[in-house]
Amino acid sequence: MTGTYKRDYSGDYRCTETEIKQMLRDASSEPQDSQILDNFDLNDLDPETLKAFRQRFSNRHLQNRK
Repeated sequence: MTGTYKRDYSGDYRCTETEIKQMLRDASSEPQDSQILDNFDLNDLDPETLKAFRQRFSNRHLQNRK
């Protein structure tokens, strides 16, 4: 977890442990949303986010039917 650098517009900088973990996670061939999480239920979902998702899905479905 040391010795990892990242380049941005101002030059190279040493990555934090969080950035390294994120890079490793993002490099995985298995999508994160395919993992089953223990001890969670519907109460852990944000109702407004779920409502917005359902609306977007519905709108997309209607567009595809035209």
